[in-house]
Amino acid sequence: MVYPRPSAGLRGGAVLVSVVLLLSTIALEGTHKINPIRNQFYMDAINTLPLLWAAITAPPPRSKIYRALAIFLSEISFTLYLTHAPFLTIVRLFWLRDALWPNDARHLLLLAIPFAASILFAYALYWVFESQTDRIRTVLKKRFGRRAPVVKSATAA
Repeated sequence: MVYPRPSAGLRGGAVLVSVVLLLSTIALEGTHKINPIRNQFYMDAINTLPLLWAAITAPPPRSKIYRALAIFLSEISFTLYLTHAPFLTIVRLFWLRDALWPNDARHLLLLAIPFAASILFAYALYWVFESQTDRIRTVLKKRFGRRAPVVKSATAA
């Protein structure tokens, strides 16, 4: 069954809801009245679901810039997935130590620095390692070929 595509206004409303939920979560965490580790998964899911729904139901984009950005992010996504949490934890340990930041606009804007740095770090690791996978696979295939393994049976001995 094919369902009608939701209107652009409805999808935009879902994105707005997601942004408001995200900002509310950041504000609540800034008051330090909730345990961010215990509740983080649920808060992330609630914040992300409207945005995910809007993205899934949107028509395919036609913009070349969007396409290039989507390809770039999809290429580094696995490396970013593996590295962002340890990277941000290390940044927090050295930059903030045990300090708690105030919940104001200046400090919320400062959060962009480690997040952008984590993407750059993931890209650097992607470029050094993951982007070389096809080249290394080709070299290994040439070196070792695609020979079937020799299996000795117990009865042949």
